[in-house]
Amino acid sequence: PPPPADAAATTPPTPSISGSVALDAEGAALLRARCRDLERENADARRAEADALKQLRETSSRSDESGKALEAHVEQLREAHAEVEAGLRGELDAARTAAAAAGAEA
Repeated sequence: PPPPADAAATTPPTPSISGSVALDAEGAALLRARCRDLERENADARRAEADALKQLRETSSRSDESGKALEAHVEQLREAHAEVEAGLRGELDAARTAAAAAGAEA
């Protein structure tokens, strides 16, 4: 059956070849511009990531150095404590010996 008479009024016109080419060129230009924007954003994101990683490495390095310095300080404190403890034991032994000698004389 033939289409109704009013169907021609509701059917959109078929674009001409030159119109399609113009739309395609405009669309391609928009896509190229969007690709450039995305590439720029990607480069910015990569730079930001590299900066963040650099800061993280520097912070980690400083933390490692601080940790090593702290370990060295703790070791010095242990050595000093061991010396004090040995000195106190020596004094205690000397006091016990003196007390025993004084008790033997009495």
